[in-house]
Amino acid sequence: MTVSETIKNAFNQLKTWQKALVVLVIFSLIVSPFIPEEEKNKEDEATRKWNERKQEVTRQVKKEEKPMEKAPEKSTVSEKEETVVPLEKPAGFSMINQTSMANYKHTINIRLEKKRTKEELEKIAKYLKAQVKQKFERVLMLYYLPDMPPGEGAWATTHYEGESLSVRIMDFMAN
Repeated sequence: MTVSETIKNAFNQLKTWQKALVVLVIFSLIVSPFIPEEEKNKEDEATRKWNERKQEVTRQVKKEEKPMEKAPEKSTVSEKEETVVPLEKPAGFSMINQTSMANYKHTINIRLEKKRTKEELEKIAKYLKAQVKQKFERVLMLYYLPDMPPGEGAWATTHYEGESLSVRIMDFMAN
């Protein structure tokens, strides 16, 4: 069997999409020496710009996915009054994770050590909202008891829409 017959047999065993890919590669190898140098430079410039934009977007996404930085425990600045207001960290909770969608929505999943009152949940919500540095239209906090897996229904929620806070305890979700 000759080399050309071997190549022909191998080519015939390829799937259609694989054949198309082989043809494109061969075509590009044949045509590339005839492409003017300035056209190649335009493609290189476009590729470079695309890669820069891709890296910029990747950095922004990674920046938004960073865990919440440890904020000052004792004070924060109130947006309305621009004065320092003492704000101590309430006890009995830990943050599981948080996600953001641009400047629209920020969600925080929280593990509670035990059931809390509406007033205690409000304190936790105010504390956590003060720790979020970026401005969001909505901030949603989902509270899970120790035996509850996140993502399968929260025991309670606090929800900021702008500066308006609502608290809902859905006790029926607990085992």
